[in-house]
Amino acid sequence: MTEHFNQIKELYGSDSMLSHLWVAILSIIGHIASDMHRIRTGKKDFSFFVFLSGLVTACFVGVLAFYTCLHFDIDRDLMAVIIGMSAYSGPEGINILLRVIAGRYKINLNLEEKK
Repeated sequence: MTEHFNQIKELYGSDSMLSHLWVAILSIIGHIASDMHRIRTGKKDFSFFVFLSGLVTACFVGVLAFYTCLHFDIDRDLMAVIIGMSAYSGPEGINILLRVIAGRYKINLNLEEKK
């Protein structure tokens, strides 16, 4: 039981909190870059609500990518790229992470969207 508490303490210690802040900042930058690209190419009009909901999704995807990278022991430089690109991808980034994990553990996933 003490080991479990030590893991929690390590996860949310001061250094780790800075890591989570770093993940959030990378995710926000990834989402802003994605929105700017979509607006500039005419694929999307700006909406403040859509922008905020996209930020939440990007941060969620960034955190998932962060923990996936930690699990696979990926170095920080590549981790930053994966987090930023996952956040840029938004909801599609979740499917990408699912495919990576499913491939690693030989799990068959059906990720096709139903119409």
